[in-house]
Amino acid sequence: MAGKKPFPLWVANLLAFGVFFAASAGYHLWQMRQAKEAMEAHALAHASMVAGVIQRNAEAAVMTREATEDILKGLLGNTARFVSYLDQVEPFSSDELAAFSREAGLRGISINRKSGASVDGPAGWLQGRSDECKDKPALQHIQGEHLYRLLWPAEESEACVAIGSEALRLEELQEQMGLAKMAKVLSTMPGIAYVKLGKQDQDGSEWGKLKLLEDEESGKDVVEVILPVASSSLSVGVDADYLTLFKIRLWRGFFIFSTALALFGAILSFLLYRGQKRELAGVRSFERELSRSREEASLGRAAAAISHEIKNSLNAVNMGLQRLQVESPLLSSENRRLMELMSSAVCRANATVTGLLRYARPPRPRIEEVSLEALVKNCLELYRDRAVLAGIRFVLEPWLKEPVAGDPSLLGQVVDNLVKNAIEAQPEGGFMAVSSGRDGEEGFLNVRNSGFALSPDDLDGIFEPYFTTKADGTGLGLSIASRIIKAHSGRMTARILEKDQLNITFYLPLWKGQWVRSSNASEGPLAAA
Repeated sequence: MAGKKPFPLWVANLLAFGVFFAASAGYHLWQMRQAKEAMEAHALAHASMVAGVIQRNAEAAVMTREATEDILKGLLGNTARFVSYLDQVEPFSSDELAAFSREAGLRGISINRKSGASVDGPAGWLQGRSDECKDKPALQHIQGEHLYRLLWPAEESEACVAIGSEALRLEELQEQMGLAKMAKVLSTMPGIAYVKLGKQDQDGSEWGKLKLLEDEESGKDVVEVILPVASSSLSVGVDADYLTLFKIRLWRGFFIFSTALALFGAILSFLLYRGQKRELAGVRSFERELSRSREEASLGRAAAAISHEIKNSLNAVNMGLQRLQVESPLLSSENRRLMELMSSAVCRANATVTGLLRYARPPRPRIEEVSLEALVKNCLELYRDRAVLAGIRFVLEPWLKEPVAGDPSLLGQVVDNLVKNAIEAQPEGGFMAVSSGRDGEEGFLNVRNSGFALSPDDLDGIFEPYFTTKADGTGLGLSIASRIIKAHSGRMTARILEKDQLNITFYLPLWKGQWVRSSNASEGPLAAA
Protein backbone atom coordinates (compact mmCIF):
# COMPACT_ATOMS: atom_id res chain seq x y z
CA MET A 1 0.00 0.00 0.00
CA ALA A 2 3.02 2.27 -0.04
CA GLY A 3 2.69 2.76 -3.80
CA LYS A 4 0.74 5.33 -5.73
CA LYS A 5 -2.56 6.41 -4.23
CA PRO A 6 -5.51 4.92 -6.19
CA PHE A 7 -7.64 7.26 -8.27
CA PRO A 8 -10.91 7.98 -6.38
CA LEU A 9 -13.85 6.11 -7.89
CA TRP A 10 -16.29 8.89 -7.02
CA VAL A 11 -14.24 11.38 -9.07
CA ALA A 12 -14.23 8.96 -12.01
CA ASN A 13 -17.98 8.57 -11.59
CA LEU A 14 -18.49 12.35 -11.61
CA LEU A 15 -16.35 12.65 -14.74
CA ALA A 16 -18.35 9.88 -16.42
CA PHE A 17 -21.65 11.55 -15.53
CA GLY A 18 -20.25 14.90 -16.71
CA VAL A 19 -19.38 13.38 -20.09
CA PHE A 20 -22.82 11.76 -20.26
CA PHE A 21 -24.48 15.07 -19.35
CA ALA A 22 -22.49 16.88 -22.05
CA ALA A 23 -23.51 14.22 -24.59
CA SER A 24 -27.17 14.58 -23.51
CA ALA A 25 -26.97 18.37 -23.82
CA GLY A 26 -25.41 18.01 -27.29
CA TYR A 27 -28.14 15.58 -28.34
CA HIS A 28 -30.78 17.97 -27.00
CA LEU A 29 -29.34 20.89 -28.96
CA TRP A 30 -29.16 18.67 -32.04
CA GLN A 31 -32.86 17.85 -31.56
CA MET A 32 -33.67 21.55 -31.28
CA ARG A 33 -31.79 22.24 -34.49
CA GLN A 34 -33.49 19.35 -36.27
CA ALA A 35 -36.88 20.62 -35.10
CA LYS A 36 -36.09 24.11 -36.37
CA GLU A 37 -34.92 22.79 -39.75
CA ALA A 38 -38.03 20.60 -40.00
CA MET A 39 -40.17 23.63 -39.18
CA GLU A 40 -38.46 25.72 -41.83
CA ALA A 41 -38.87 22.96 -44.41
CA HIS A 42 -42.51 22.60 -43.38
CA ALA A 43 -43.11 26.36 -43.64
CA LEU A 44 -41.39 26.55 -47.04
CA ALA A 45 -43.42 23.60 -48.29
CA HIS A 46 -46.66 25.20 -47.09
CA ALA A 47 -45.74 28.53 -48.64
CA SER A 48 -44.79 26.88 -51.93
CA MET A 49 -48.06 24.95 -51.93
CA VAL A 50 -50.07 28.11 -51.20
CA ALA A 51 -48.13 30.03 -53.85
CA GLY A 52 -48.77 27.26 -56.36
CA VAL A 53 -52.48 27.24 -55.56
CA ILE A 54 -52.71 30.99 -55.88
CA GLN A 55 -50.65 30.95 -59.07
CA ARG A 56 -52.93 28.36 -60.63
CA ASN A 57 -55.97 30.28 -59.42
CA ALA A 58 -54.59 33.50 -60.90
CA GLU A 59 -54.03 31.81 -64.25
CA ALA A 60 -57.53 30.33 -64.11
CA ALA A 61 -58.99 33.72 -63.20
CA VAL A 62 -57.25 35.37 -66.14
CA MET A 63 -58.46 32.68 -68.51
CA THR A 64 -61.98 32.94 -67.09
CA ARG A 65 -61.99 36.72 -67.48
CA GLU A 66 -60.70 36.47 -71.02
CA ALA A 67 -63.26 33.80 -71.92
CA THR A 68 -66.06 35.79 -70.29
CA GLU A 69 -65.06 38.96 -72.09
CA ASP A 70 -64.81 37.08 -75.42
CA ILE A 71 -68.31 35.74 -74.94
CA LEU A 72 -69.59 39.13 -73.87
CA LYS A 73 -67.82 40.71 -76.83
CA GLY A 74 -69.47 38.28 -79.20
CA LEU A 75 -72.94 38.85 -77.75
CA LEU A 76 -72.56 42.60 -77.74
CA GLY A 77 -71.12 42.47 -81.31
CA ASN A 78 -74.19 40.58 -82.59
CA THR A 79 -76.44 43.11 -80.90
CA ALA A 80 -74.42 45.99 -82.45
CA ARG A 81 -74.65 44.37 -85.91
CA PHE A 82 -78.43 43.99 -85.50
CA VAL A 83 -78.85 47.60 -84.30
CA SER A 84 -76.75 48.85 -87.27
CA TYR A 85 -78.92 46.86 -89.68
CA LEU A 86 -82.16 48.25 -88.20
CA ASP A 87 -80.72 51.77 -88.19
CA GLN A 88 -80.02 51.43 -91.95
CA VAL A 89 -83.58 50.33 -92.58
CA GLU A 90 -85.04 53.10 -90.46
CA PRO A 91 -82.93 55.39 -88.30
CA PHE A 92 -83.48 55.04 -84.52
CA SER A 93 -84.59 57.86 -82.34
CA SER A 94 -83.28 58.30 -78.81
CA ASP A 95 -86.45 56.95 -77.25
CA GLU A 96 -86.43 53.89 -79.52
CA LEU A 97 -82.81 53.12 -78.60
CA ALA A 98 -83.66 53.51 -74.91
CA ALA A 99 -86.59 51.13 -75.23
CA PHE A 100 -84.45 48.65 -77.18
CA SER A 101 -81.74 48.87 -74.46
CA ARG A 102 -84.25 48.10 -71.73
CA GLU A 103 -85.62 45.13 -73.61
CA ALA A 104 -82.13 43.79 -74.34
CA GLY A 105 -80.92 44.37 -70.70
CA LEU A 106 -78.26 46.82 -71.77
CA ARG A 107 -77.01 49.98 -70.08
CA GLY A 108 -77.41 51.97 -73.31
CA ILE A 109 -76.74 52.21 -77.06
CA SER A 110 -75.10 55.02 -79.01
CA ILE A 111 -74.87 55.36 -82.83
CA ASN A 112 -72.44 57.77 -84.47
CA ARG A 113 -73.52 57.95 -88.15
CA LYS A 114 -71.26 58.75 -91.07
CA SER A 115 -72.96 62.10 -91.51
CA GLY A 116 -71.73 63.10 -88.06
CA ALA A 117 -75.13 62.87 -86.42
CA SER A 118 -75.33 60.75 -83.26
CA VAL A 119 -78.15 59.36 -81.17
CA ASP A 120 -78.04 57.93 -77.58
CA GLY A 121 -80.58 55.83 -75.81
CA PRO A 122 -81.10 56.50 -73.06
CA ALA A 123 -79.69 59.96 -73.38
CA GLY A 124 -76.47 60.73 -71.53
CA TRP A 125 -75.57 57.12 -70.62
CA LEU A 126 -72.10 57.68 -72.12
CA GLN A 127 -71.50 60.56 -69.65
CA GLY A 128 -69.76 62.65 -72.33
CA ARG A 129 -67.49 59.92 -73.67
CA SER A 130 -67.06 60.09 -77.47
CA ASP A 131 -64.42 57.49 -78.24
CA GLU A 132 -64.08 56.70 -81.89
CA CYS A 133 -64.27 53.21 -83.33
CA LYS A 134 -61.12 51.51 -84.50
CA ASP A 135 -60.71 49.15 -87.37
CA LYS A 136 -61.79 46.23 -85.17
CA PRO A 137 -64.38 45.92 -82.44
CA ALA A 138 -62.98 46.86 -79.01
CA LEU A 139 -64.40 45.90 -75.61
CA GLN A 140 -63.65 48.31 -72.78
CA HIS A 141 -64.09 47.70 -69.03
CA ILE A 142 -64.85 50.87 -67.08
CA GLN A 143 -64.47 49.66 -63.46
CA GLY A 144 -65.53 52.93 -61.79
CA GLU A 145 -68.94 52.74 -63.50
CA HIS A 146 -69.25 48.91 -63.45
CA LEU A 147 -69.62 49.04 -67.20
CA TYR A 148 -68.51 47.04 -70.22
CA ARG A 149 -68.61 49.10 -73.47
CA LEU A 150 -68.17 47.68 -76.96
CA LEU A 151 -67.13 49.99 -79.79
CA TRP A 152 -68.24 48.25 -83.02
CA PRO A 153 -67.49 49.75 -86.50
CA ALA A 154 -70.31 49.04 -89.01
CA GLU A 155 -68.76 48.27 -92.40
CA GLU A 156 -71.94 48.73 -94.49
CA SER A 157 -73.00 52.11 -93.07
CA GLU A 158 -69.61 53.20 -91.86
CA ALA A 159 -71.23 54.12 -88.53
CA CYS A 160 -69.81 53.49 -85.03
CA VAL A 161 -72.09 51.66 -82.65
CA ALA A 162 -71.33 51.82 -78.91
CA ILE A 163 -73.16 49.33 -76.67
CA GLY A 164 -72.88 49.35 -72.88
CA SER A 165 -73.60 46.36 -70.61
CA GLU A 166 -73.72 46.07 -66.79
CA ALA A 167 -70.41 44.74 -65.43
CA LEU A 168 -71.34 44.30 -61.73
CA ARG A 169 -72.09 40.57 -61.89
CA LEU A 170 -68.96 39.84 -63.88
CA GLU A 171 -66.89 41.97 -61.52
CA GLU A 172 -68.30 40.01 -58.56
CA LEU A 173 -67.41 36.76 -60.32
CA GLN A 174 -63.89 37.98 -61.02
CA GLU A 175 -63.56 39.15 -57.39
CA GLN A 176 -64.59 35.70 -56.13
CA MET A 177 -61.96 34.15 -58.38
CA GLY A 178 -59.33 36.84 -57.71
CA LEU A 179 -56.09 36.61 -55.74
CA ALA A 180 -57.33 38.59 -52.73
CA LYS A 181 -60.30 36.26 -52.21
CA MET A 182 -58.15 33.19 -52.66
CA ALA A 183 -55.60 34.57 -50.14
CA LYS A 184 -58.40 35.16 -47.63
CA VAL A 185 -59.76 31.63 -48.10
CA LEU A 186 -56.29 30.06 -47.74
CA SER A 187 -55.70 32.02 -44.52
CA THR A 188 -58.42 29.91 -42.87
CA MET A 189 -56.65 26.63 -43.60
CA PRO A 190 -55.22 24.71 -40.58
CA GLY A 191 -51.58 25.57 -39.96
CA ILE A 192 -51.77 28.83 -42.00
CA ALA A 193 -51.74 32.01 -39.89
CA TYR A 194 -52.19 34.44 -42.78
CA VAL A 195 -51.75 34.90 -46.53
CA LYS A 196 -51.10 38.45 -47.72
CA LEU A 197 -50.61 39.97 -51.14
CA GLY A 198 -48.35 42.94 -51.65
CA LYS A 199 -46.18 44.73 -54.13
CA GLN A 200 -43.58 42.56 -55.75
CA ASP A 201 -39.97 43.14 -54.73
CA GLN A 202 -38.18 44.06 -57.92
CA ASP A 203 -34.80 42.57 -57.00
CA GLY A 204 -36.31 39.52 -55.25
CA SER A 205 -33.95 39.83 -52.26
CA GLU A 206 -36.62 38.65 -49.80
CA TRP A 207 -37.94 35.75 -51.83
CA GLY A 208 -37.73 32.37 -50.16
CA LYS A 209 -36.30 33.74 -46.88
CA LEU A 210 -37.73 32.42 -43.59
CA LYS A 211 -38.49 34.73 -40.67
CA LEU A 212 -39.69 33.73 -37.19
CA LEU A 213 -41.89 36.55 -35.89
CA GLU A 214 -45.04 37.27 -33.89
CA ASP A 215 -48.32 37.83 -35.70
CA GLU A 216 -49.67 41.27 -34.78
CA GLU A 217 -53.32 40.18 -34.98
CA SER A 218 -53.26 36.82 -33.17
CA GLY A 219 -50.08 37.25 -31.13
CA LYS A 220 -48.90 33.76 -32.15
CA ASP A 221 -45.45 32.80 -33.36
CA VAL A 222 -45.35 32.37 -37.14
CA VAL A 223 -42.76 31.54 -39.77
CA GLU A 224 -43.14 33.93 -42.70
CA VAL A 225 -42.09 33.16 -46.28
CA ILE A 226 -42.30 35.63 -49.18
CA LEU A 227 -42.68 34.28 -52.74
CA PRO A 228 -43.51 35.92 -56.08
CA VAL A 229 -46.97 35.19 -57.52
CA ALA A 230 -48.10 36.67 -60.85
CA SER A 231 -47.38 40.40 -60.56
CA SER A 232 -47.59 40.47 -56.75
CA SER A 233 -45.58 39.21 -53.78
CA LEU A 234 -47.14 36.56 -51.58
CA SER A 235 -46.44 36.56 -47.80
CA VAL A 236 -47.41 33.28 -46.16
CA GLY A 237 -47.35 33.00 -42.36
CA VAL A 238 -47.20 29.38 -41.15
CA ASP A 239 -48.31 28.74 -37.55
CA ALA A 240 -45.20 28.05 -35.44
CA ASP A 241 -46.97 27.49 -32.12
CA TYR A 242 -46.39 23.75 -32.30
CA LEU A 243 -42.65 24.42 -32.77
CA THR A 244 -42.69 26.61 -29.66
CA LEU A 245 -44.59 23.94 -27.72
CA PHE A 246 -42.19 21.30 -29.00
CA LYS A 247 -39.23 23.37 -27.81
CA ILE A 248 -40.88 23.84 -24.41
CA ARG A 249 -41.45 20.08 -24.14
CA LEU A 250 -37.85 19.43 -25.14
CA TRP A 251 -36.52 21.90 -22.58
CA ARG A 252 -38.81 20.50 -19.87
CA GLY A 253 -37.75 16.95 -20.67
CA PHE A 254 -34.09 17.99 -20.73
CA PHE A 255 -34.45 19.76 -17.39
CA ILE A 256 -36.15 16.76 -15.76
CA PHE A 257 -33.61 14.36 -17.27
CA SER A 258 -30.70 16.58 -16.25
CA THR A 259 -32.03 16.94 -12.72
CA ALA A 260 -32.56 13.20 -12.37
CA LEU A 261 -29.13 12.53 -13.89
CA ALA A 262 -27.46 15.01 -11.54
CA LEU A 263 -29.21 13.55 -8.49
CA PHE A 264 -28.41 9.99 -9.52
CA GLY A 265 -24.79 10.92 -10.26
CA ALA A 266 -24.43 12.76 -6.94
CA ILE A 267 -25.98 9.89 -4.96
CA LEU A 268 -23.91 7.27 -6.76
CA SER A 269 -20.74 9.35 -6.33
CA PHE A 270 -21.52 9.79 -2.64
CA LEU A 271 -22.06 6.04 -2.25
CA LEU A 272 -18.83 5.32 -4.11
CA TYR A 273 -17.02 7.89 -1.96
CA ARG A 274 -18.39 6.31 1.20
CA GLY A 275 -17.62 2.81 -0.06
CA GLN A 276 -14.07 3.68 -1.07
CA LYS A 277 -13.54 5.55 2.17
CA ARG A 278 -14.82 2.54 4.10
CA GLU A 279 -12.62 0.25 2.05
CA LEU A 280 -9.55 2.42 2.65
CA ALA A 281 -10.40 2.57 6.34
CA GLY A 282 -10.63 -1.23 6.37
CA VAL A 283 -7.30 -1.52 4.60
CA ARG A 284 -5.68 0.90 7.05
CA SER A 285 -7.25 -0.97 9.96
CA PHE A 286 -5.92 -4.25 8.58
CA GLU A 287 -2.50 -2.68 8.14
CA ARG A 288 -2.57 -1.43 11.73
CA GLU A 289 -3.65 -4.86 12.96
CA LEU A 290 -0.94 -6.50 10.88
CA SER A 291 1.66 -4.02 12.14
CA ARG A 292 0.48 -4.55 15.69
CA SER A 293 0.54 -8.31 15.22
CA ARG A 294 4.11 -8.10 13.96
CA GLU A 295 5.04 -5.81 16.83
CA GLU A 296 3.41 -8.16 19.32
CA ALA A 297 5.13 -11.16 17.76
CA SER A 298 8.48 -9.41 17.99
CA LEU A 299 7.68 -8.35 21.53
CA GLY A 300 6.64 -11.87 22.44
CA ARG A 301 9.84 -13.35 21.09
CA ALA A 302 11.93 -10.70 22.86
CA ALA A 303 9.97 -11.10 26.10
CA ALA A 304 10.25 -14.89 25.99
CA ALA A 305 14.01 -14.62 25.38
CA ILE A 306 14.78 -12.26 28.26
CA SER A 307 12.01 -12.91 30.80
CA HIS A 308 13.55 -16.12 32.06
CA GLU A 309 16.89 -14.44 32.82
CA ILE A 310 15.27 -11.33 34.29
CA LYS A 311 12.82 -13.22 36.47
CA ASN A 312 15.57 -15.57 37.72
CA SER A 313 17.72 -12.59 38.61
CA LEU A 314 14.80 -10.83 40.30
CA ASN A 315 13.90 -13.99 42.24
CA ALA A 316 17.52 -14.36 43.38
CA VAL A 317 17.62 -10.74 44.53
CA ASN A 318 14.26 -11.08 46.28
CA MET A 319 15.30 -14.31 48.05
CA GLY A 320 18.55 -12.69 49.14
CA LEU A 321 16.70 -9.71 50.58
CA GLN A 322 14.28 -11.97 52.43
CA ARG A 323 17.17 -14.01 53.90
CA LEU A 324 18.93 -10.87 55.04
CA GLN A 325 15.73 -9.71 56.72
CA VAL A 326 15.34 -13.07 58.51
CA GLU A 327 18.97 -13.78 59.39
CA SER A 328 20.06 -10.27 60.33
CA PRO A 329 18.15 -9.30 63.47
CA LEU A 330 20.78 -6.70 64.34
CA LEU A 331 19.92 -4.51 61.36
CA SER A 332 18.94 -1.00 62.20
CA SER A 333 15.42 0.15 61.48
CA GLU A 334 16.71 2.39 58.72
CA ASN A 335 18.48 -0.51 56.96
CA ARG A 336 15.48 -2.74 57.44
CA ARG A 337 13.27 -0.05 55.86
CA LEU A 338 15.72 0.20 52.93
CA MET A 339 15.57 -3.57 52.39
CA GLU A 340 11.75 -3.46 52.39
CA LEU A 341 11.81 -0.73 49.73
CA MET A 342 14.25 -2.79 47.65
CA SER A 343 12.00 -5.86 47.99
CA SER A 344 8.98 -3.78 46.91
CA ALA A 345 10.89 -2.49 43.89
CA VAL A 346 11.84 -6.06 42.94
CA CYS A 347 8.18 -7.11 43.19
CA ARG A 348 7.13 -4.21 40.96
CA ALA A 349 9.78 -5.13 38.40
CA ASN A 350 8.62 -8.74 38.51
CA ALA A 351 4.99 -7.61 38.03
CA THR A 352 6.03 -5.48 35.05
CA VAL A 353 7.81 -8.42 33.40
CA THR A 354 4.83 -10.67 34.14
CA GLY A 355 2.42 -8.11 32.59
CA LEU A 356 4.63 -7.77 29.55
CA LEU A 357 4.66 -11.54 29.08
CA ARG A 358 0.92 -11.71 29.55
CA TYR A 359 0.39 -9.01 26.90
CA ALA A 360 2.84 -10.61 24.48
CA ARG A 361 1.19 -14.02 24.70
CA PRO A 362 -2.17 -14.17 22.87
CA PRO A 363 -4.90 -15.40 25.19
CA ARG A 364 -6.39 -18.82 24.37
CA PRO A 365 -9.66 -19.04 26.26
CA ARG A 366 -11.22 -22.33 27.30
CA ILE A 367 -14.86 -21.56 26.67
CA GLU A 368 -17.52 -22.68 29.14
CA GLU A 369 -20.66 -21.40 30.81
CA VAL A 370 -19.86 -18.29 32.91
CA SER A 371 -22.07 -16.20 35.21
CA LEU A 372 -21.19 -12.51 35.07
CA GLU A 373 -22.97 -11.95 38.39
CA ALA A 374 -20.73 -14.48 40.17
CA LEU A 375 -17.55 -13.01 38.65
CA VAL A 376 -18.41 -9.48 39.76
CA LYS A 377 -19.52 -10.43 43.27
CA ASN A 378 -16.38 -12.47 43.90
CA CYS A 379 -14.17 -9.60 42.69
CA LEU A 380 -16.04 -6.97 44.73
CA GLU A 381 -15.71 -9.12 47.82
CA LEU A 382 -11.93 -9.03 47.42
CA TYR A 383 -11.82 -5.23 47.04
CA ARG A 384 -14.56 -4.35 49.53
CA ASP A 385 -12.25 -3.43 52.45
CA ARG A 386 -10.00 -1.36 50.19
CA ALA A 387 -13.00 0.46 48.74
CA VAL A 388 -14.40 1.20 52.22
CA LEU A 389 -11.07 2.67 53.29
CA ALA A 390 -10.99 4.87 50.14
CA GLY A 391 -14.58 6.04 50.68
CA ILE A 392 -15.87 4.45 47.48
CA ARG A 393 -19.53 3.43 47.35
CA PHE A 394 -20.56 0.34 45.36
CA VAL A 395 -23.82 0.52 43.35
CA LEU A 396 -25.07 -2.83 42.06
CA GLU A 397 -27.71 -2.51 39.36
CA PRO A 398 -29.88 -5.24 37.67
CA TRP A 399 -28.02 -8.42 36.71
CA LEU A 400 -28.11 -10.66 33.67
CA LYS A 401 -29.36 -14.07 34.73
CA GLU A 402 -28.35 -15.83 31.53
CA PRO A 403 -24.80 -17.15 31.30
CA VAL A 404 -22.27 -16.03 28.73
CA ALA A 405 -19.63 -18.05 26.87
CA GLY A 406 -16.12 -17.45 28.24
CA ASP A 407 -13.11 -18.54 30.19
CA PRO A 408 -13.75 -17.86 33.91
CA SER A 409 -10.08 -17.29 34.67
CA LEU A 410 -9.48 -14.80 31.83
CA LEU A 411 -12.77 -13.00 32.39
CA GLY A 412 -11.92 -12.79 36.07
CA GLN A 413 -8.74 -10.93 35.10
CA VAL A 414 -10.82 -8.49 33.03
CA VAL A 415 -13.29 -7.79 35.84
CA ASP A 416 -10.45 -7.51 38.37
CA ASN A 417 -8.66 -4.97 36.17
CA LEU A 418 -11.80 -2.85 35.71
CA VAL A 419 -12.66 -2.82 39.43
CA LYS A 420 -9.06 -2.10 40.47
CA ASN A 421 -8.77 0.77 37.96
CA ALA A 422 -12.06 2.25 39.21
CA ILE A 423 -10.84 2.15 42.83
CA GLU A 424 -7.39 3.54 42.02
CA ALA A 425 -8.94 6.42 40.01
CA GLN A 426 -10.77 7.67 43.16
CA PRO A 427 -8.25 7.96 46.01
CA GLU A 428 -10.42 10.59 47.72
CA GLY A 429 -13.66 8.64 47.45
CA GLY A 430 -16.47 8.37 44.94
CA PHE A 431 -18.68 5.64 43.54
CA MET A 432 -18.61 2.66 41.20
CA ALA A 433 -21.79 1.33 39.52
CA VAL A 434 -21.77 -2.19 38.07
CA SER A 435 -24.60 -3.61 35.93
CA SER A 436 -25.16 -6.30 33.33
CA GLY A 437 -27.84 -7.07 30.76
CA ARG A 438 -28.66 -8.45 27.34
CA ASP A 439 -28.28 -6.81 23.93
CA GLY A 440 -29.63 -9.07 21.20
CA GLU A 441 -27.59 -12.28 21.19
CA GLU A 442 -24.96 -10.80 23.49
CA GLY A 443 -24.61 -10.22 27.20
CA PHE A 444 -22.81 -7.15 28.51
CA LEU A 445 -21.14 -5.95 31.70
CA ASN A 446 -20.97 -2.23 32.42
CA VAL A 447 -18.64 -0.52 34.93
CA ARG A 448 -19.17 3.20 35.61
CA ASN A 449 -17.08 5.25 37.99
CA SER A 450 -16.12 8.84 38.79
CA GLY A 451 -12.63 10.27 39.00
CA PHE A 452 -11.91 10.22 35.26
CA ALA A 453 -9.66 13.21 34.51
CA LEU A 454 -8.83 12.75 30.80
CA SER A 455 -10.29 14.71 27.88
CA PRO A 456 -12.62 13.06 25.34
CA ASP A 457 -9.81 13.24 22.77
CA ASP A 458 -7.70 10.87 24.89
CA LEU A 459 -10.51 8.31 25.14
CA ASP A 460 -9.63 6.62 21.83
CA GLY A 461 -6.21 5.56 23.15
CA ILE A 462 -7.43 4.09 26.41
CA PHE A 463 -7.16 0.51 25.11
CA GLU A 464 -3.78 1.05 23.51
CA PRO A 465 -0.75 -0.61 25.15
CA TYR A 466 1.40 1.53 27.48
CA PHE A 467 -1.36 4.13 27.86
CA THR A 468 -1.56 5.10 31.54
CA THR A 469 -2.23 8.07 33.83
CA LYS A 470 -0.62 6.49 36.91
CA ALA A 471 2.98 7.21 37.81
CA ASP A 472 3.72 3.55 38.63
CA GLY A 473 1.41 1.98 36.02
CA THR A 474 2.51 -0.11 33.04
CA GLY A 475 -0.37 0.90 30.76
CA LEU A 476 -1.08 -2.74 29.85
CA GLY A 477 -4.11 -3.49 32.02
CA LEU A 478 -6.94 -2.29 29.76
CA SER A 479 -5.02 -3.35 26.65
CA ILE A 480 -4.79 -6.93 27.99
CA ALA A 481 -8.45 -6.82 29.02
CA SER A 482 -9.46 -5.71 25.51
CA ARG A 483 -7.38 -8.51 23.96
CA ILE A 484 -9.04 -11.08 26.22
CA ILE A 485 -12.54 -9.86 25.25
CA LYS A 486 -11.64 -9.96 21.54
CA ALA A 487 -10.31 -13.50 21.99
CA HIS A 488 -13.80 -14.38 23.30
CA SER A 489 -15.33 -13.02 20.07
CA GLY A 490 -16.55 -9.96 21.99
CA ARG A 491 -15.92 -6.23 22.05
CA MET A 492 -15.13 -3.53 24.60
CA THR A 493 -16.14 0.14 24.46
CA ALA A 494 -15.47 3.25 26.56
CA ARG A 495 -17.64 6.36 26.88
CA ILE A 496 -17.70 9.56 28.92
CA LEU A 497 -21.23 9.98 30.28
CA GLU A 498 -20.62 13.09 32.39
CA LYS A 499 -17.71 15.41 33.02
CA ASP A 500 -15.65 13.08 35.26
CA GLN A 501 -17.44 9.73 34.78
CA LEU A 502 -16.00 6.90 32.70
CA ASN A 503 -18.24 4.11 31.43
CA ILE A 504 -16.56 0.87 30.19
CA THR A 505 -18.70 -1.92 28.72
CA PHE A 506 -17.74 -5.27 27.26
CA TYR A 507 -19.99 -7.59 25.26
CA LEU A 508 -19.78 -11.40 25.07
CA PRO A 509 -21.84 -14.01 23.22
CA LEU A 510 -24.55 -15.69 25.27
CA TRP A 511 -24.05 -19.34 26.17
CA LYS A 512 -25.90 -21.56 23.65
CA GLY A 513 -24.64 -24.92 24.87
CA GLN A 514 -21.52 -24.38 22.78
CA TRP A 515 -19.32 -21.43 21.84
CA VAL A 516 -20.64 -19.47 18.83
CA ARG A 517 -18.32 -16.75 17.51
CA SER A 518 -20.16 -13.42 17.35
CA SER A 519 -20.36 -11.49 14.08
CA ASN A 520 -19.34 -8.36 16.01
CA ALA A 521 -15.96 -9.80 16.96
CA SER A 522 -12.88 -8.36 15.40
CA GLU A 523 -11.24 -10.81 13.04
CA GLY A 524 -7.53 -10.21 13.43
CA PRO A 525 -4.30 -11.86 14.39
CA LEU A 526 -5.53 -12.41 17.93
CA ALA A 527 -8.71 -14.17 16.90
CA ALA A 528 -6.75 -16.51 14.76
CA ALA A 529 -4.26 -17.30 17.53
